[in-house]
Amino acid sequence: MKRRHTTPRYFARNAAIQAQRRFLRTRKTEAERLDDHREETGNVLIVCILAAIYDKYGIGEMRLRRVVDCANEFSAKYALDKQVRGEKQAKATLAAAVQQIMPPFLLPALSAPKTEREAVQLAARREAADTVMKIYVQAMHKALGFGADRVAVVVEETENNFRQFGECTKDGEYYGYAVLARKIGQIIHDTVEVDTSGATEPVFGKTLF
Repeated sequence: MKRRHTTPRYFARNAAIQAQRRFLRTRKTEAERLDDHREETGNVLIVCILAAIYDKYGIGEMRLRRVVDCANEFSAKYALDKQVRGEKQAKATLAAAVQQIMPPFLLPALSAPKTEREAVQLAARREAADTVMKIYVQAMHKALGFGADRVAVVVEETENNFRQFGECTKDGEYYGYAVLARKIGQIIHDTVEVDTSGATEPVFGKTLF
């Protein structure tokens, strides 16, 4: 007669408690998740923008650094304006600054939202992307002298780059970020690694790795 392997009740209960503690340690509020979606969308979009400028106009590392430096300046001004006058006024000022040179822009949805939660997350990503794009349009205009025609080309190519990133994340977000890292490495002529140390849950794909 074979021995039956049973799990003592105290052990099963202890394992459940440990699992619960791990969940509670890593669980985020919805507000924190939305912040993650905004931040990661901004990070990805910046790479997509820089890659678009590089691919379409052959602008290399040194001049792209000027674009990033200008964007950082405009970003700091926007943050201060938002703090002093409020988000609504700051957004209105930002929109007015690029009104004559920026075409309509809407971050592509990588998949159709199936729940209200996913719809809210997409809205948060699109809001962040709109702000980042406007800041970088200002930076392109100042650092590179880009007018409406060239800005339109970059915006369209940025949308294409983001869609390609989305396709890559279907195999796990790491692959999507690795593709972006290779692109940046091509621009700066150096190897760029993907930092996964702070990754806790996926933003764009179903899995992290």
